Amino acid sequence: MKCIDDSLDNIAQTQLEKVLKKKLKLQKKNIICKNKDIKEAVPLHQDISYSPNNPYHFSLWLALNNVDRNTGALQLIPKSHKLPIQPAVDFWSPMYSSSKIYNKLYKTDIKVIELKKGDAVIFDSRLWHGSLKSITGKDRHAYVTRWEILDLGFSNIPEIKSEYFGMWNCHDITTNILSSHLKKYDSTFCEHNDFIMLLDKWKDIIQNENITNINKNQVKQDLKNVSILHKAATKHDAGDLTGKIYKSLWYSFLSRL
Repeated sequence: MKCIDDSLDNIAQTQLEKVLKKKLKLQKKNIICKNKDIKEAVPLHQDISYSPNNPYHFSLWLALNNVDRNTGALQLIPKSHKLPIQPAVDFWSPMYSSSKIYNKLYKTDIKVIELKKGDAVIFDSRLWHGSLKSITGKDRHAYVTRWEILDLGFSNIPEIKSEYFGMWNCHDITTNILSSHLKKYDSTFCEHNDFIMLLDKWKDIIQNENITNINKNQVKQDLKNVSILHKAATKHDAGDLTGKIYKSLWYSFLSRL
C-alpha cells in the first residue's frame, strides 16, 4: 500500500505544481470511508479550523469507489472559502447542529458532488464541506491528501477548545479513567504502560473479575474496537469522526466506573 500511495502522491504533486506553478508540500494523507458500520453524515466544516499546528491550503479528494447521494457523497458550498475561518467545533457536540452559523449555512446553496471511481476533487481548506449519510451502507473509500503551498501564508486560525468528552480529548480521558480505576484490581500495573497494554489488561479483568452493572461482552467488544482504532490511528492517521467507538465504550463502561 505504501508503494502505491507514494506513487500517487508523486504523480499528484508533479501535476499540481505544473498547474499551479507553485511548489507544494504534502502535509497529511489518509483514507476515509463509509461502510455498513460507518454510515453517518459528516457535518459542514472548514478543514483548516482543525489543523492549527500543521495547516494546509487545499485537499485532493480521490474517489476509490463510485460515489453518489446514496453512498455518502461530498457536499460543498461554492465560494464559502471566502468566509471568515470559524473556530473548530467538536462533531460529537450537540451544540454543533444548533449553532446559528451552521443553521445559516445549511440554508445556502449546497452542492452534492457525485463521482466515478478515479475522479478527484480539489478544494480550499477554508471551503465549507461535509458529506451525506450513506443510505446503502456500501463501501465508499477516498484517498485524501492535504497540500501546503510553499511561501504562501495562512490566515489566523482560531484556537481549538475541547468539550468535556469529545473528539480531541477522548483518548486522554479514557486513559486517565482506565488507569486510575485499574489500581482496584492490580496495584502493580504501571500507569506509564502503553495504551494497548492498558486496554488488554482491562479485557482480562472484565473476563475474570465479577464486575456488576455491565454487559461483559459489550465492554470487551468496545475495548477491542478502541484498540483497533488506536493502532490504525498510530499507523495510518485513522480517526473516529462521529465518535461511535469511543462513545460506545463511554456508555458501556467508563461512565459506570
